[in-house]
Amino acid sequence: AAAGAYNIASANENMAASIAETSFSYGAKRMGIELARALDELKSAGNENFEVTVKKVKGYLETTCKNELSTLNSTLELAPASKALQNQVAVLRESMKQLYQANTTVLESKIKIAAAKFQVKVPAGKLLKLEKQASELVPKPSSKVKTAGYGIERSVRELPKETREQFAYKSIASTSELCALINGKNSALDMKKMLDTQYRRESDLQSIINYLMLLKEAGLVE
Repeated sequence: AAAGAYNIASANENMAASIAETSFSYGAKRMGIELARALDELKSAGNENFEVTVKKVKGYLETTCKNELSTLNSTLELAPASKALQNQVAVLRESMKQLYQANTTVLESKIKIAAAKFQVKVPAGKLLKLEKQASELVPKPSSKVKTAGYGIERSVRELPKETREQFAYKSIASTSELCALINGKNSALDMKKMLDTQYRRESDLQSIINYLMLLKEAGLVE
C-alpha cells in the first residue's frame, strides 16, 4: 500500500499511463467476473423472480462499467497537462465501453434463452413507480458532512424516534457504503445497483430511499 501510494504521489506522465493501463486490465477482469456472476444467477432464477433477476444482473455490468470509467478518468489527475495520457485514457475508456457492450450482448442472449425456457417475454426493463422515483432522487452532501466526519451514521441514530420510525429501513447491505456513494451525481437507484453489485446481500430500494430521507432530516444531504 505504501509503495502504491508513493508511485501515485510521484507519478509522471509515463507512470500515470501505466497506472491507467493497469486499472483497465483489472477492470476488464472484474467485468468478466460480473458477467459470470450474472449468467450464474440467471441460470438459477425461477419463473416467479425472473424479471427482477434480469434487472439486477444487468445492473452488475452497468455499474462495473461506470465504476471502471470513473477510475480511468481519475488517472488524468496524475498528469493533467499530458496530451499523451489524455489520448491513452480515451483509448482505454472506449475499449472499456466496447467490452461492456460485448458482455451485454452475451448476457442479453442468455436472457432470451431463459425467457424461452419460462415461456415469457423478454422483460422490457421498464422502471416501476418506485424505481422511477429513486432514479430522480439525487442527494448531494451538505456542508454539515465535513464536520460530521465518521459520525454520519451516529447522527441518524440520534434522530427522534418518531422520525426513525417514519423512515424505517430494514435491508441495506452497508449503510457506510451507501453514505460513501452520495456525491451529487448518483441517484438512489444507482446506489442500489452499486450496492447489489458490490455485496451478495440485496439492498431494498425503499429502505435506501428512507435512509437518504433520514440523512436529509439530519441535515447531512440536500
